[in-house]
Amino acid sequence: MLSKQLLYSGLKFDIYCLERDGVSEVSGFIESLLGPEFVKMSHLIDVLRDHGPPTNKEKFNNEGNGIYALKTTNARIYGFFHGKKSFVMAIGFMKNKHGGKKVERRYCDQAEALRKDLFVMER
Repeated sequence: MLSKQLLYSGLKFDIYCLERDGVSEVSGFIESLLGPEFVKMSHLIDVLRDHGPPTNKEKFNNEGNGIYALKTTNARIYGFFHGKKSFVMAIGFMKNKHGGKKVERRYCDQAEALRKDLFVMER
């Protein structure tokens, strides 16, 4: 079963991660990041949480169809806004490890499908 779990509560947004049957791939992905990638991603999440979406498109970009990317040099987290004060992180991956634009598009499509599934389940 798909659900969202509160990860961080902030001044502007609450940050959630998706869980399937009690397991969050995104939380595991964030914990697996090493050194600079972990620091950069944590900072982006903190900025989103307390100040709103970063205005730098190289750090936070609308990927289309309601999916947004939190981006560091090599790490990506795709997520979506859910209500007025919630951002849900759906999928995280290492950019260079899994390939180029086609692979990124596939992950973006998966995040979109997860968003739709969550909306259907909450009705």
